[in-house]
Amino acid sequence: LGVCRTMRVDAQREFIDLLTEDLRHGQDVFVFHQRIPGLIGCLEDTSDPSVLTELIGLVVKINDRCVDALKPYFVDVADVLIGWFLDVETKHEVLESLRACFLRLGPLWITHLDFAADVLTKFQADMASLIKDDLQASKRDEVIKHRRWNAGGKDCLRLEHMCKPPNMKSVHQLIHFVKCFSYIQVALGSYFSVCATKLFASMIDTFLQSL
Repeated sequence: LGVCRTMRVDAQREFIDLLTEDLRHGQDVFVFHQRIPGLIGCLEDTSDPSVLTELIGLVVKINDRCVDALKPYFVDVADVLIGWFLDVETKHEVLESLRACFLRLGPLWITHLDFAADVLTKFQADMASLIKDDLQASKRDEVIKHRRWNAGGKDCLRLEHMCKPPNMKSVHQLIHFVKCFSYIQVALGSYFSVCATKLFASMIDTFLQSL
């Protein structure tokens, strides 16, 4: 298993080097169209945080230099990135790369507004379900312990009401949902703000020219 994992990581690093060279030499859209399915495969398959961080960086670079190549694959790419963000085992440095990537892809979130709206709606439902399930679990876990103890030579019954603390895994999962939800919202909002600013500037320019 260890040997297979090493071979897989080596292959992924070779692919990273290949794509980095493509970016360096400014390949055309057709080349990146061929590469992006392999990039998605590596994103899905890797278990190495450093490799994952590099792959996320490549998504950002392709977006910056050849967004038309990424556009048809955006939903698949975003799906995988969201999956990594919602994984409570994902390392902090990877989460930071994902955050930066989500924000950088603002125009593509807008282009795929139906997908973005669907993701946010599902997040709301999943967060509500997670909170509800955790509350119900807490009620089920409430127990009354009967402990006998000796006081003044007599056995007395003392009742202890104990409630288990919340499931920390559920708490962490909820935090990941909230963060991912907010980052996508910010990506959408910041792009709308930029568009509104450009539109306002264009209107002012048109008005001044008409004077």
